[in-house]
Amino acid sequence: MVQDVRHEIKKSASLHGVALEIAGRGILITGASGIGKTTSAMRAMVSGYFWIADDLAVINKDSNGALIMTGHKKIKKYLHTEQTGIIEVNRVLPPSWIKSKTRLDGIIDVVRTDGEMVCYGMSEEEILEKRLPCFRISIPRTGYFNQNLLDSAAKKLHEVG
Repeated sequence: MVQDVRHEIKKSASLHGVALEIAGRGILITGASGIGKTTSAMRAMVSGYFWIADDLAVINKDSNGALIMTGHKKIKKYLHTEQTGIIEVNRVLPPSWIKSKTRLDGIIDVVRTDGEMVCYGMSEEEILEKRLPCFRISIPRTGYFNQNLLDSAAKKLHEVG
């Protein structure tokens, strides 16, 4: 007797991070809570970025296999910073700077280290069986992710395609 073995392909993932779009490319910023993801993203909005989601990004595959990123349905209308607490995104950003979804094209992963310098590295991460470029930024334990680091990482991700 031949056994029919079927593998269910995962079609959705939820990841802790901030989801943005710049120049038509979706970026997910990951890293520990309090490292500066949301604050950097908020400051970058004036540079032509679009806001997708704070804290929890939901990623789904579309019919063509592309990864589509949106916010979690229960919290996608909100963001949290030390300065504002939890607040509705549309009270902080103009509606024209907010999108409901974007294609996920790359990841910026921010980690704290015991080093004294900011270090960069390029790798790949797999999400839902799709490999994506990942720009890793290591910052000193006492440091924070900022808009300059975000802009540099977004530029590098754009260069690698």
